Amino acid sequence: MPMIVDMSGISGAIPPVELPRGAFVFFDMTGELFDVTTNYGHVGLCLCDGRIVHAWDEVRIDDIRAVEALESAEGWTQPRYTGWAPVERILQGHQIGQVQHPRPRPHGRGCLVRRQWLLGPHPAGT
Repeated sequence: MPMIVDMSGISGAIPPVELPRGAFVFFDMTGELFDVTTNYGHVGLCLCDGRIVHAWDEVRIDDIRAVEALESAEGWTQPRYTGWAPVERILQGHQIGQVQHPRPRPHGRGCLVRRQWLLGPHPAGT
């Protein structure tokens, strides 16, 4: 089983080799969310050719090297590449099966419909 390539000790290090398609690419990124400031990080999926798909201001495709230069939201640090892991490592120990389509739940709670999550109001009422 391939192991995670850990480059967390190398500031701004971008992988010197081509990452496999589907690999998870990780970045450090600190900011405030719900009055809690911590390193929430950032993640993208490798498409090969040095590109990843990730959600920034929208779902987009960028060169891995370009992610560190993206403009962060106010109060957030710039993303810094920390490493990657093959998809097999992420899914290790999990079963892969069919997605069940439960009926919508009453009272605005989230439900899975046509393989998309539809979310209701936050449980705390915010």
